[in-house]
Amino acid sequence: MLLGDTFLRARAYLVGGKLIKASGPGLHPVGASLMQQTLKTLTEDTSEVVRVACIRVLQDYLQTLPAELNQSLQTTVIDALSHYFSALDPNDLTESDELMVAVAVTLRDAIAVNTSICVAPNSTALSLLFTIGSRAPNNFQLTELVNETFEKIAGNIAETGPEAYARLCEIVLPSLTGAFDIGEMTGEGALSNVSIHHFLSCSLLLSLTITMTRMMGDVANERYSSRLTSSRPSPSRAQSRYPPASSPP
Repeated sequence: MLLGDTFLRARAYLVGGKLIKASGPGLHPVGASLMQQTLKTLTEDTSEVVRVACIRVLQDYLQTLPAELNQSLQTTVIDALSHYFSALDPNDLTESDELMVAVAVTLRDAIAVNTSICVAPNSTALSLLFTIGSRAPNNFQLTELVNETFEKIAGNIAETGPEAYARLCEIVLPSLTGAFDIGEMTGEGALSNVSIHHFLSCSLLLSLTITMTRMMGDVANERYSSRLTSSRPSPSRAQSRYPPASSPP
């Protein structure tokens, strides 16, 4: 991996990831070492080609290596993606849709390891997801990717309970506002861009609303079932209402 040629080093990282993905569990320890080296290169290397290769190959590791290992490196992966993306010039991203899709897919795979990372203190997962979506308003593929990722996040966190879901809502609304303000910073004033910004915002908020409605419906069903159970007379009460018929003399 420490070769001099930029393109050769990029290919080495890509080939390493494909080998781990195609192999069995026997090479998982090697894959863990390669994944850690990939993360280090992503944050420290000066070559853009090599760093993009690292972003792409992380998808192979996240989809192949054991969940325990991926979860231990989940925060590191998300922080590395956030650091990389924040250093990019927003004006250069208008012609780098493929790069943003690669970052979004890697972020999606990292979040999927454990969606609870999105409500963890100091987590940048949701902020990065919304920022990626807002910087390419004309890319329908990217918009759909952000929407689908968020729908999965909202659904999974809702299953963990109302407290975690309330925490998600507290994080999402400010993040959405901050992400969509970038349109003003980059001078995007076209009607199409504004419309797509609003579409993305409404889609994400709709996901929250649908999930909340389902949660409220589940709670209402549970309360209704418990009321039916408590109001239903027990067999002993039902029998006590009617005295036993006396036997004929």
